[in-house]
Amino acid sequence: MSTSANKVLFKTVMNNLKPMGNPESGKCTVSMPIELLWPDPAYQRIDIRSGAKIRKLIQNWNENKLLPIVVVPHPEENRFALVDGYGRYIAASSLPEPYTSLDAIVLTHVPSDPAERQKFEAEIFCSQDDEIEPVKAVQKHKARVLLGDVAACSVDQLCSQYHIDFVTKPGSRDKAVLGSYNEAYRIAQIHGEACLDFIFRTVKSLGWLEEKNGLATYVLRAFRHMYAAHRNQGNAVSSYIIYCLRKTEPGKFKARAVARYPERDLVAACTLWLEDEICQYFKIDRQIYDDGKSFKYAG
Repeated sequence: MSTSANKVLFKTVMNNLKPMGNPESGKCTVSMPIELLWPDPAYQRIDIRSGAKIRKLIQNWNENKLLPIVVVPHPEENRFALVDGYGRYIAASSLPEPYTSLDAIVLTHVPSDPAERQKFEAEIFCSQDDEIEPVKAVQKHKARVLLGDVAACSVDQLCSQYHIDFVTKPGSRDKAVLGSYNEAYRIAQIHGEACLDFIFRTVKSLGWLEEKNGLATYVLRAFRHMYAAHRNQGNAVSSYIIYCLRKTEPGKFKARAVARYPERDLVAACTLWLEDEICQYFKIDRQIYDDGKSFKYAG
């Protein structure tokens, strides 16, 4: 586009700005022609932006999730600096049917001096997500159940069946509270509902639903590894875990495992300890072994 054409288009856009909320804020909305957008390389992450994330955004493009970009007018250059929305800008330009415009929020109360204006833009860029709280998996649970997500529905059904709650606060867990919703969701997603049921049933039979940390992450993961490694043993594995740990509690289970494998992380120590006990009792070959650093599955 020629310089004169840019000037006309820039003026047209500025004349079509619509105040957003309080007019005194200087925030306006407009349909922004993509050809007038300019990501300033002085502060934008052009060279280090993840290409994989851009491709994912293109592959999963959803108009209903497309939030407005944020721009600042540069009247002396007849263009708009793109402050927030670089990924959306690149993706929209790269679609099989590229966008010619994007909804934009235009910040008009900005410094007139180019150097100060650039600092203003950089500050907005740096703080764009300061007040944004990422939506955690546990906070998406009800929505996923509503949408029929299989793993979420499994977690929901089994937690209801075994009277288990899940919370988002870190730290020690009270009785019948999941140590990690994310872990339970991944178990259901990767290994299926039967695996999560195996874990909850074993924990309940041990009486650990009445114990603090009875559903701690190290318990969930160690029992999950036993299910995955010894599925062909059927319910016998659950029965033996109950027999082996019936007179102890989660904290003592952890202590025994760490004492035997002091140089391993907690989950590895608990997993290897249980594998020792199960293989010795059933007189079977190890399916999980110690490689000197952590643990690996046989084969």
